[in-house]
Amino acid sequence: MQAERTNRRLLRVNEPSSLGGLQEAHDHPKPHQPYVEGNVKKEKIDRTNDFKQAGERYRLLEDWERDELIQNLVDGLKCCHHTVQTKMIELLTQCDFDYGNRVANGIGLLMHDDGSLEIEMGAEITPTYGKLPKEGGSPLGSNKAADAVEEANEKGKDAHPY
Repeated sequence: MQAERTNRRLLRVNEPSSLGGLQEAHDHPKPHQPYVEGNVKKEKIDRTNDFKQAGERYRLLEDWERDELIQNLVDGLKCCHHTVQTKMIELLTQCDFDYGNRVANGIGLLMHDDGSLEIEMGAEITPTYGKLPKEGGSPLGSNKAADAVEEANEKGKDAHPY
């Protein structure tokens, strides 16, 4: 019994504080237990709009915040296969047309007014040495990632750490 009591006491110790050190938490006489009555059901919502909240959030951002968000998405999507890119743009466009359009333009896709996409893979997206598939781009959106690896290998020196 004493071991259980000691273990319980250890669990109630608050995190260390620079102002007072370790302090034991006080016992609460009875935890809060709200009264609830009724049946719990799982029902489908009649009208869902899975994209409304994301679109509203996008429109609430400041211009510079939108620019950073778009750039981060573009950098992340450049290295993806075009099917992933087009699916993401489709989803973003359902949130807000500008949202999807800006990401599409950033990764080299032209979006028409009807939301259809036209692939315009630019040279800045695909590596010059052809180490990655042309439809996928370079890792993390870097336009010269494959070239950078090759250059590092050429300039690299043997390491002798020991």
